Amino acid sequence: MNIKIYKRQLNFRYWILMVTSLSLAACGRNAADDELAHHHHDHAEGEAEYQSEINLSEEAAAMFGLTTETVEPGDFHEIISVSGQIVDSPSNTWVVSAPTNGIVHYGAGVALGNDVKAGTTIARISSQGLTGGNANEVARVEMQAAKAELERLEPLYAERIISAATYNEAKANYEKAKAAYSDSAASGIASTPKSGVITQVLVSEGQNVEVGEPLAVISDARQLTLRADLPEKYYSVAPMISTAIIQMPYCNESHPLTELNGKRTTNATATGQLKGYMPIYFTFDNDGHVMPGSYVKVNLQGAVRTGVITVPVEAVSEQQGKFFVYRQIDEDCYEKLPVELGQNDGVRVEVKSGLQPGQNIVVKGATAVRLAESSGAVPEGHSHSY
Repeated sequence: MNIKIYKRQLNFRYWILMVTSLSLAACGRNAADDELAHHHHDHAEGEAEYQSEINLSEEAAAMFGLTTETVEPGDFHEIISVSGQIVDSPSNTWVVSAPTNGIVHYGAGVALGNDVKAGTTIARISSQGLTGGNANEVARVEMQAAKAELERLEPLYAERIISAATYNEAKANYEKAKAAYSDSAASGIASTPKSGVITQVLVSEGQNVEVGEPLAVISDARQLTLRADLPEKYYSVAPMISTAIIQMPYCNESHPLTELNGKRTTNATATGQLKGYMPIYFTFDNDGHVMPGSYVKVNLQGAVRTGVITVPVEAVSEQQGKFFVYRQIDEDCYEKLPVELGQNDGVRVEVKSGLQPGQNIVVKGATAVRLAESSGAVPEGHSHSY
């Protein structure tokens, strides 16, 4: 047999075999040549061959709120994951102190987490029964005596019957006595100067306190401060950190500070009280979902990298230690793609391999696709045989 004819026959047989194999792998399309072109294009992009095809009707997808996102490279920050704490902003925190010596009696509704309005009585301080009596009452009596003496001397000084030195001494005594007396101490009422939330109660009901001793802390919880504890080994990159994403321990939520009007309060770095760590501070507006005092996971965002493929965190599924995303092939057909993940900022995760630009990836409702995958149902016109 002629060698050229023999080679031509072999090439023809190989082509027939390839077409037959690809046709069996088709997703139920009527035109085999269209599906062959579709598979050939996918393979040219370096994708793995379909392991299985998952069918989910458009109606079911809509019921589960399934949505997709087109893969596009974009910007992504370098991430440093650290721990931190939500603390009250010093400029929005007020301490309510005891106006006099005495026994503390808290007002109704004074408890941690309660809202209070400006002028609300936090506590009343009673001096009854204290050894030594009421010091403020003594100051009041001395003030009244000093005032009476000054009023007696004023007409005498006007007629120059007494010297200026005598008059000035009486006036100074009155001012001194007036300074020692406090109207608030006389009432024994300790009230909050502004509206806010009670974040600390520092003494117990019935406790004996001295004048000026802190009783409670009131905070305006509408603005909070995040303290992120950055290990000292990251000192060189600390100035490049501009914002952060916080993950709350009591709910599966992430909060980018950029969406809460957050900003870093200072670019200075210094060693904090926690040995081996540098505190980095951010202030942000509280949307009502962040609890003051909470310890949180913090994803600090550093330098920007361009051309990075990312997907929302909820788009990724894990099975036996491997990660997958679901790609939508057509209206009711999906496939599972294995992916290699990179950095995760709590909102989006880097995909280092496994995805190509232009693919439609399920980003919400992936649970519905997983259920359809587990059912193994094969719709009419589809085949899982290869």
